[in-house]
Amino acid sequence: MISIFDLVAMLLTLSALFGWINRRFVHMPHSIGLLVMGLVASLLLVLLDVAFPNRHLYDALTGALRQIDFADVVMNGMLAFLLFAGAMTLDLSALRSRAWPVAILALVGTIISTVVVGGAFWAAAQGIGRPISLAWALRPVSS
Repeated sequence: MISIFDLVAMLLTLSALFGWINRRFVHMPHSIGLLVMGLVASLLLVLLDVAFPNRHLYDALTGALRQIDFADVVMNGMLAFLLFAGAMTLDLSALRSRAWPVAILALVGTIISTVVVGGAFWAAAQGIGRPISLAWALRPVSS
């Protein structure tokens, strides 16, 4: 059985290895290079699983991953680091020069998203015979 510590150590090692391979050989922007190499590694693992269907290559890994509450890990563990990394690369002078368009697009985008998702949820509920009020479909989700 793989422990959480072992899983984190493997992920950090793979990230460092993929980052080094990207910088040394691939020369893509860092985040895109890591994404592409992660995708290629995932596809190779899936192909291995298809090529050897009688082998249970991922039983230990699957068991370890099922122990993790990913919503909790992302919201309480990784979100602060992701926001910090994004803030470190932010060009404040460029943001200041575009403050009004950014604010208006953020506000309008949020309103449009709320109406589209809430309206689709309301329509789907009506369609399956479980009607809900439109106000309930548009309300914010709380945890």
